[in-house]
Amino acid sequence: MLNRLLRANLEYRTKYKIGIPLTLDASGTLFREFGVSNTPTIIVADAHGSIVRRVESGDAGTLRQALRGL
Repeated sequence: MLNRLLRANLEYRTKYKIGIPLTLDASGTLFREFGVSNTPTIIVADAHGSIVRRVESGDAGTLRQALRGL
């Protein structure tokens, strides 16, 4: 099952030309720690690990808007 999920993750990154890391949270630990209830959820952290943006949408325009000015 894990290999299937990893392949799906890689296919998604390739299909949508995503250059940022994607995390596969099969155990749900990160989902709970960061309060994620929807997918995809994008959390942008700074160099110190502080969350600077959070986007709970698969819409590329929403992500671009959230990342402007960083």
